[in-house]
Amino acid sequence: IFVGFMASVVVIIILHQLKYVFVPLCLALLLYFLFNGVVKRLIAKKIPQVLVLFFLMIFIFIVFYFFGVLVYASVTSFADKLPEYSGKLRALIDIVFTQLKIPASDFHEYIQRIDLTHGMEPAALAQIVTRGFGSFAAFVGNLALVLVFFMFMLAGRQALTGRITKAFVPDRSNKIRYVLN
Repeated sequence: IFVGFMASVVVIIILHQLKYVFVPLCLALLLYFLFNGVVKRLIAKKIPQVLVLFFLMIFIFIVFYFFGVLVYASVTSFADKLPEYSGKLRALIDIVFTQLKIPASDFHEYIQRIDLTHGMEPAALAQIVTRGFGSFAAFVGNLALVLVFFMFMLAGRQALTGRITKAFVPDRSNKIRYVLN
């Protein structure tokens, strides 16, 4: 029992350390199943595979670019309206206390202190921006890893079916190829 427990702990530690590879690999697998049908149809229409993969890569970059622009616009809009949100939050808390008939005499002092812009000093903002850029760089790195995995999966899908046929008994290989196709 002790050996089984230790083995499971070691496996969990290894999987935890490999999450930086497994998460992009799983996302690439999701993209593979999402776009595999489109790629197969385009290749069946005699469009070269290199051209199909190139345009698919451009399409994915455009989608992620617009996603990034949307997130950036939302964050900057939120930052611009931060003082307005603190006033709305104070009003909302006041309404909740009034509706619940909670004596708000003690809480009015605290409600008036709610100011989301308080504490937003330049040093704190610089730290937030640095953390955000670090997470953005990690996002771009993971996106690149996902796209590399994805392109290799799509480019090697013909070779994959041949390898599956060689690796498994005919009945099992037919089932696996059916799932992949």
